[in-house]
Amino acid sequence: MYQSAPYPELFDPDPAVRTACLERLDAGDAVEAAATLLADPDAGVRETAAQILLACGTEEAARLTVRHITSDNITVRNRAGELLAQMGEAAVAALVPYVDDEDHDVRKFAIDVLALLPARHVAHHIARRLDDEDANVRVAAVDALCALEADEYAGALKDLYEREPVTRPSVVAAFGAFGPGRDLGFLERALSDEDPVVQFAAAEALASWGVPDVFPTLLGKVDTLDPMARPLVLKALVELWERHPDLAESLPAALKTYLIEMLDDPDDTYAAAAARGLHVFLDDETVDALLHHTGRNDTLDLEIFRALVHYPASFMCIVRAVESGRVNVVPATQLVLGLLAQQALAPELLGHVGRFFQHQFHNLDVETKLAALTLYRNLQHPALHPLLYAALADDDPEVTTYAADLARETAPASGFPLPDLPAPGTAR
Repeated sequence: MYQSAPYPELFDPDPAVRTACLERLDAGDAVEAAATLLADPDAGVRETAAQILLACGTEEAARLTVRHITSDNITVRNRAGELLAQMGEAAVAALVPYVDDEDHDVRKFAIDVLALLPARHVAHHIARRLDDEDANVRVAAVDALCALEADEYAGALKDLYEREPVTRPSVVAAFGAFGPGRDLGFLERALSDEDPVVQFAAAEALASWGVPDVFPTLLGKVDTLDPMARPLVLKALVELWERHPDLAESLPAALKTYLIEMLDDPDDTYAAAAARGLHVFLDDETVDALLHHTGRNDTLDLEIFRALVHYPASFMCIVRAVESGRVNVVPATQLVLGLLAQQALAPELLGHVGRFFQHQFHNLDVETKLAALTLYRNLQHPALHPLLYAALADDDPEVTTYAADLARETAPASGFPLPDLPAPGTAR
């Protein structure tokens, strides 16, 4: 405990006085004083003390800080842990003795912090706690060995997996962290565990490897996986065949069904992965399912559009979706505009496209109408004249003015028959 005699202001009843005194101490005295005041009742004083300890960041500062991880005050204990984690390697030696503390909560806390540090060289201290009398400490030890990638303890972790079901998700995660080639058979068995949490951990571990060797294992388990784990496996499969296209040459039809179901996943990451995966299963059914999810978010919309670009019949699928009311006309029209801009529609379809625009033009917002007219200007294709006719008859002056200007501009080259137009730059 820091002695009060040299600096009685450190124990003044006024927190502002304690803070001011702490801030003007020289470096040597400040660190020791700060370690004491890290448990001060005032939050401002504690934070000033914390910043002094962190700025020092030496093994001595860590040694003075670490005693607070035994505090009954959770705020003080957690702040001490944060500081030690931020101090990095300097804090490792100070924490090691607490791995064997008589209090199981302190043991767990020390292990948790070591897992955040470059503490690979003290993994043997942590590994001893795989046999701790407290289950939470045992799990913390597994998690720490995982974080430190201490794969020399793989055998001990396997033994723990067999005798301690509560540790299984953490053990499986550790094997994932140990990297490709570390007992694929063990993780394959974990994929069949009756506990869906263990299945999920195994799927996540194998997915993290990202190597083609795991593809047959993941593919073979899709049908039997718990629904909670299946999206993760599907996402991993999609990412693997994106990196290694030859893997997608022979895929079971059931994958298409699972990916269509995954479009409904509330996690946008999984929904987007499903849309990407469906690129290799393109048919009317797939495109209809993709269109049903337009407008959810920009990332998913982009993946849907990329699929449509590669499917020749996508335009007719869009028309059916609009006519059946499954897709709003505005996002559907924006998709058609994108397909036109990418030259992804066959020339023989352009007449149908022109009539689609003409029929739906009055249902569009002004921004989409103007975008359609701009694309008409760029393409100047006779099959799209119905779009311009619809725009000239629109109720919005901004649209009709732009359309009239386009009619004058494009008529000589396109052969568009000029109707009775308003004066340039004026509304009808």
